[in-house]
Amino acid sequence: MPSQPPLRHSVSDSAPRILAEAVAHHQAGRLSEAERLYRAVIGLAPRHGDALRLLGVLCLQRGKPDQALPLLHDAAQLQPKNPEILNHLGVALSEAGRGDEAIEKFQQALAINPTYAGALGNFGKALRKQAEDLREQGEITRALACFSKALQALPNDPTLHVSMGRCWYELSDFPQAALCFETALEQRPDDVDALGGLAAALWAMDRIEEAHSKLERALQLRQGNSDIMANLGELLHGQGKISEALALYNQILIRTPEHPTALWRKGFALLALGEYREGWKLYAESLGQRALRGANMFAPARPWDGSPAPGKHLLIWAEQGLGDSLQFIRYAALCKQRVGRVSVFCPKPLVRLFKALPAIDDASDVIGNESPFDAHVPMLNLPHLFDTGLETVPAAVPYLRVDPEVQAKWNARIANDAVMKVGLVWAGGRHKGNVRGGLTDKQRSVGLERMKPWFDMQGIRFYSLQKDEPAGQIAALGLADRIVDFMGEVEDFADTAALVENLDLVITVDTSIAHLAGGLGKPVWILSRYNACWRWLQNRPTSPWYPTARIFGQPALGDWDSVMTVVTRELKIEVAKRAYP
Repeated sequence: MPSQPPLRHSVSDSAPRILAEAVAHHQAGRLSEAERLYRAVIGLAPRHGDALRLLGVLCLQRGKPDQALPLLHDAAQLQPKNPEILNHLGVALSEAGRGDEAIEKFQQALAINPTYAGALGNFGKALRKQAEDLREQGEITRALACFSKALQALPNDPTLHVSMGRCWYELSDFPQAALCFETALEQRPDDVDALGGLAAALWAMDRIEEAHSKLERALQLRQGNSDIMANLGELLHGQGKISEALALYNQILIRTPEHPTALWRKGFALLALGEYREGWKLYAESLGQRALRGANMFAPARPWDGSPAPGKHLLIWAEQGLGDSLQFIRYAALCKQRVGRVSVFCPKPLVRLFKALPAIDDASDVIGNESPFDAHVPMLNLPHLFDTGLETVPAAVPYLRVDPEVQAKWNARIANDAVMKVGLVWAGGRHKGNVRGGLTDKQRSVGLERMKPWFDMQGIRFYSLQKDEPAGQIAALGLADRIVDFMGEVEDFADTAALVENLDLVITVDTSIAHLAGGLGKPVWILSRYNACWRWLQNRPTSPWYPTARIFGQPALGDWDSVMTVVTRELKIEVAKRAYP
């Protein structure tokens, strides 16, 4: 707790004595007795600024920001130029979820005392939290500046070094993040927050065993801590040790049956093992853990439970990204059998493609709660509502189709000859401001360089299906004469689907094109990282979701060379089949 200013407001003979006794109890950690005495002082002197402030601080220490807020607000009214009160008020506002107001209070405190280390540190934390919510890297940079300035006053404060490390992690500078966490551990070797942060940074740098040891050390210091166990489980899952991860989640849930992170991650572990019914149930129940695009657009009323509703209007909303939407739109046809009308809310690049599907009456990327639907459902709840097991996946393909006019346009662009036509995707989508997404993208992306040996094969014409920045690798590697690239003319997935329909094979990393090709019933070879997405069932060579798919998984973490050797061999076999029927 920050040093206390001199006591004031001696309004009676007893108030100062009681306050001094309360402070002594407070400093000794006897919080209940301190609270009783602070309230006694306030009873004697309701406008006693120090008693109000100190009781507010005590309420914060006891995890009761709602009780702290009125006390600290009254104290600030009495002492508006006291930066310490403003700082504590900012903390209370932040813990109550009122981040913008908290930032304002920290700024007021710093306007009075620009070098106030406590306010600088708290201001930085509030900015970092805001940046996480908004995915704004600019706020992270501002937070770093605050922590750096605070460290000038408190250079040996491990908490500040941990905060700096978290900022660098969010900026994806993992070596710098690790350095900050290591500095914190030099000052406080048993700092569990620093150990957890260092584990995350090491994991991001593929130093898996070191990350594992840091989490094990943290767990030794806080035995049975559910959050640390959940993080260790996630690390084990990332190493492909899914059964071990599941055992950890089950240990957590024995003690804390409603632990949200353990339930969420257990769901994914079960899905990866093919235990679909329980996995989908846990996924459907974990709404609070899911990044739901559009969740705030729908009232809690009118959720669909899967019951038949003839003549009713159902809205399916695509809660996740492009790949998930392409994979699970197959359930629209099953929904149509139970309701009268089906509309879909989805990302704009999917609208034209989904509108062409017979089971969908309308698709749009713009919709609101006032829209005239009778019930709504997030798309990834549908496998649970339809009791999907590994043996009952609705796998009939094609379930996607292309509008005939769009198809005719692209048929005219693709040469109608006997050459084998192969579409390529070598990198996933970028995840600006999303560290986890960025790490996954780094692991799943192959890079066009690794595909170069294929371009000397005779009897193949390659087509790029790659979008965005990685598409620039074609020119950078001097391959413009070996890869046909129409993607600059592609408006959305309806165009891409029409292009894919003209191809004989698609070879892609684990991205949305894999689902597009699979949904169209096209042969698709999926290059999958070692710690595969749950849907590929630990890199099983075939997929229950896509009968025309083959999975080529890494045999070890980061081993793309082995994958490319196998794919090159298989590609030569396919070319030979066509050349010599």
